[in-house]
Amino acid sequence: MTSASLGKTGESTNTYAGHRRPHTHTQRGPAWASTAAKIGWVVLLAISTVGVLNHLLAVFTFATAGQEQQMFALFAGINAYAIAVLASPYRQHQVWAWLITWLEVAAFASALPLSGGDVGLGYLVVAAIAALAQLATLPSFWSRPTAQR
Repeated sequence: MTSASLGKTGESTNTYAGHRRPHTHTQRGPAWASTAAKIGWVVLLAISTVGVLNHLLAVFTFATAGQEQQMFALFAGINAYAIAVLASPYRQHQVWAWLITWLEVAAFASALPLSGGDVGLGYLVVAAIAALAQLATLPSFWSRPTAQR
């Protein structure tokens, strides 16, 4: 049985089976280290969401060759995986989630040599924005004590 109360210092505590411990984070997960970190997370989530929708649309509308459809499907899968990671483990500041999210950045950056031209340049710009957003979240993952990682 759990109950919330205020401790002697006025901080909120949890009581579970007679044990009291202070709240270390909100119900949704640990707090972001800064507003920039939270904005970075939102930007990454938006890029991933738009990416999966854009690439699925490409698979079913204007991709003509089998390889082109496979490439768009691969990008949609990478974006969908990024959404799954960003929605939970990333938001809980699990270090592996921060590290694995660089794969999406690398995928966007790799489109320049694969497609070239203006399209490739557009992917490179998205990769740069995603990299900046990812770096904005860095303090939320690495400024905590090792025991909490």
